[in-house]
Amino acid sequence: MFIPSDVCLCDPTYLTEAALGLTQGANNGVQECATSAGVSFCVAFHSIAAVVFSLFLLSSLFQVVRFWFVPSDKLATNINLLYAAFALICTVRIVRYAMMVVELDMHENYYHGLFYAPLLLVFSSITILVPTWMELYTIVSGKGLGTTVRLPNTAFIANLVVLTLAITLFHVDTRFTALPMILGTLGAIFLFFNKCFRKFKNAKIRRGCSRAANFPKVTYLTVSVIVTMLLLIVSLSAFTFLGHWYNNHSFYFVRHVIWISLEILFAFFQLKTLKHLSFASVLPLPVKTEQLTPEWITTLLRENGIIEYRNKVKKFCGEKLRGGCHSKVHKIELEYSDKNQRGPRAVVVKVLSHEKGLLEKLALYFRYSLPLACLKNRNTDYLTSYSTEARFYKELARKVRGIRIPKVYYNYEDTFHSQFGLVMQDVVNSEADKTIISGQPDGFTYEESSFIMQKLAKFHASFWNYKNFSRFKLWEVGGFYTGDKRINDRLRVVEAWQATLSSFAPHIELRSDVSNLGDRLLRNMDAILSVYKAGPKTLVHGDFKLSNLFIASPPEYSGLSSAPSSASSCSSSSSTSSSTTALPSSSCCSSCGSTSSPCPCSMSPSSSSLSSPMMCQTVPSNTKHHRTTLVKNATAMVRPTNVKSKTDVGVPIMYVIDWQWVGKGVGIIDVAYFLGSSCVPELVTIPTFRYLCSVYHQKLCQKGVTDYSFNDAWTHFRLCIIDYVFYLIVCKWHAMSLEDVRKYKEKTKDGLPLRSLPHMEKLIAMAVEFLDELSLH
Repeated sequence: MFIPSDVCLCDPTYLTEAALGLTQGANNGVQECATSAGVSFCVAFHSIAAVVFSLFLLSSLFQVVRFWFVPSDKLATNINLLYAAFALICTVRIVRYAMMVVELDMHENYYHGLFYAPLLLVFSSITILVPTWMELYTIVSGKGLGTTVRLPNTAFIANLVVLTLAITLFHVDTRFTALPMILGTLGAIFLFFNKCFRKFKNAKIRRGCSRAANFPKVTYLTVSVIVTMLLLIVSLSAFTFLGHWYNNHSFYFVRHVIWISLEILFAFFQLKTLKHLSFASVLPLPVKTEQLTPEWITTLLRENGIIEYRNKVKKFCGEKLRGGCHSKVHKIELEYSDKNQRGPRAVVVKVLSHEKGLLEKLALYFRYSLPLACLKNRNTDYLTSYSTEARFYKELARKVRGIRIPKVYYNYEDTFHSQFGLVMQDVVNSEADKTIISGQPDGFTYEESSFIMQKLAKFHASFWNYKNFSRFKLWEVGGFYTGDKRINDRLRVVEAWQATLSSFAPHIELRSDVSNLGDRLLRNMDAILSVYKAGPKTLVHGDFKLSNLFIASPPEYSGLSSAPSSASSCSSSSSTSSSTTALPSSSCCSSCGSTSSPCPCSMSPSSSSLSSPMMCQTVPSNTKHHRTTLVKNATAMVRPTNVKSKTDVGVPIMYVIDWQWVGKGVGIIDVAYFLGSSCVPELVTIPTFRYLCSVYHQKLCQKGVTDYSFNDAWTHFRLCIIDYVFYLIVCKWHAMSLEDVRKYKEKTKDGLPLRSLPHMEKLIAMAVEFLDELSLH
């Protein structure tokens, strides 16, 4: 058996004996010369080998860094394991050659271990590489799924058996240590050529996309790795066998050179294979419009099992969608070659790509990565928002309940290069048998808003006081303007409010005491922002507005709860008479803890109290904003997100998109932002908002929330509305004109307060009223 301490030309005892044998009794000067020449050659040879493997190691680390910043959507775990094994192989061999160069005096078992350890790692690499190749083959061809499923288990068992036998034989007789590795590797090679490679030769690989086009190169490199491994095994066996007959200097010299050369050749092919596997693991992002081709979409749908491999996207037509402040959003309608096969009729493609120089990328990524508030700016916030959305769809979307999230077929996240991409289900085409209501262009009606409040409450209740927010790396406070995200803009609120007044005061009716609104907001900024630290926490969407909501309503639903009836005897002052600091007393509601009368729990939209004193305004059923009522009864609920069941048939469903600002927070953030930005103008009143808050709170109580009273919810709601107006003043209204409002309305862009003067007027009045109620003077 080839053992380093026995065969290495650097071994002084062996070199002296060889020199004595070669000179056959020559004088000592000749012996010393021969020994010195042998040592010099071996030192140089091992030094070169150590340098080569050092270069391999550095190259692999460089590739790992590249791969780290490239969002592999397939095979990532296998590729990481292969890189780890390769790095260990190189490290052990560098240590081994270095020890030979410096002639370290160590026990021979250490030398034996340094020789056999890389062989064990090489065997493990082969058992990982074969299943990885097979999985990639299944991805690009749609065949061999059964083999792909079985191979990882087989590889795990083989590694366990070979490792156990090798360790046992190492302690019994080191000469037989390599035997289980030789047999295991031969088995892996036979399996590859008999079960795997034969399928590749007979398969028709469609090369329309880069992953499939790159697959043949990966295959040939994999074959090269396996052939080189086979040569290593043959050489090891041959040298062991021939060593019994040829025990001389020349034989040891040739054997040593051949073995190290094969080690270097194997490492070279292994590194090249890993490089191309890394590229093949990523379906590239179509950054440019011309890169979004039928072949690309075909590959995507095939690999996700959406369409069969014999089917393909024949052609498509796309339209650019409104929305997406920084990303390109397109709706793609698809036409298939086999019209009898089922597949999505349309998908939505969302792509964000910022072209920056390397130094700019490094600086932005540095700011993004470090958890220091002083380094954050608007660019880092947007980068965080897109990476948050990508992680949400990967890790958290399946846990969502109460609302439906569109299916995601492709999720590309490359934070370092500021490139993100999503291909998802088109809600409108996927629910063709239902009426899709988006609230555009004028806002959601009372019935729709009530329905949305119930679904939002169920969503919030499912994450109420959730313990594991930190492991998902979401926003610490959900929302795009919440917390301290716009703190520098808020400090300029006085000037921003004066600019807002000069632009819009002549066109809207305002209270006489609104001129100092900017000063009041600045003085009470800490008290307003304290709402984001108060109350029990849940998962907050953060951008819960009409452009991100879709309700799929079955056509058979013709109506259920009507809008609140008129209450002419009610006065607006009585509707807001509850104390802002009221706490549940001994006479509070046992369900929700409210001290208001009547209790919100008694004001179900289906109850007779729809005309209670809290409701001072009605939405007549004959207004232009009235649409078909959504739910059969006020307690109708939908099944868990992305899970269809028999109860889904005939039941309205609410889809929610755009999860860039999802994070932890008090749930009323979503309620306030939705009501302030997405309801028809007739609903923008304090009594109506209070009533819809009670609908939300009642559903929370029904879903088991017991630590959040209605008084707390209403107080938090008022603070959130004030902060929403705060944001609108400092970030939007102060820089707008009437022409901007008209453009926003034409494009149906953003929330209604940016495209509707009635909304602006009512929200400003409401914010002033809430400041008075909360004694924020």
